[in-house]
Amino acid sequence: EEKLQADNEYPLLDAHKVQHASFVKAVNELKDMLDEEEGPSEAFVEAVKKNIVEWLLNHICVWDKQVAQFIKEK
Repeated sequence: EEKLQADNEYPLLDAHKVQHASFVKAVNELKDMLDEEEGPSEAFVEAVKKNIVEWLLNHICVWDKQVAQFIKEK
């Protein structure tokens, strides 16, 4: 995804990279939480929903659509 943006000189590439980095951080934090709790607790499931599902939906529906529109107009 980032390569596609770079190849098309997408002006918000750096901001998009920040979004991806925050996702990686959230996944790592969830992994740590899962390790500490020795399995998926109710709190873990809620954290996955909040930090992964909601993030992905927002990212795809907002950020990725902006990229698609930019490339389409280009």
